[in-house]
Amino acid sequence: MFYIFYQIAWEGRAHAKRLGSDVYKVYLSCGVLTLVIWLCYPVAWGVCEGANIISPDAEAIFYGILDLIAKPGFSILFVIGHWNLDPGRLGLKIRDVDQDPALFSEGKLTPGEKMSMTSRMRNGGYRNGVNGVNGTNGVDGVHGVNGVDGVDGVSHNTGVDGRV
Repeated sequence: MFYIFYQIAWEGRAHAKRLGSDVYKVYLSCGVLTLVIWLCYPVAWGVCEGANIISPDAEAIFYGILDLIAKPGFSILFVIGHWNLDPGRLGLKIRDVDQDPALFSEGKLTPGEKMSMTSRMRNGGYRNGVNGVNGTNGVDGVHGVNGVDGVDGVSHNTGVDGRV
């Protein structure tokens, strides 16, 4: 528990500060809420089961309130805090469902990725069994890498999985 507190309070804060004041503010608010709520759980145990100070009904209410703040409360704070942050500043690449994942990869595309991307674009995107892996135009399909119309432009007799 102390290691997690250290990571949230010191290491994480230092990284968030480098990303800008708005990221730091969101991180600080979410981190402080997490640390305070997590510290309340042992206190709740201490006054409930440990010292037997409060009744079982009050204990259930105490834990219920902590759970509501820790789970939905944190989630709402997290979403509201990140609402106006650019995901690219956090090192995230977010794409729409209809965008090709190969366009978001680092570096150059392999010949198989180029062929697969071209096939998907020509045939209207991903479809189960048509343009994906093991489909007609995918990596193991008829027109994919090692398929009938392979990357090298030469017709091959069979695909990787043995289909013609």
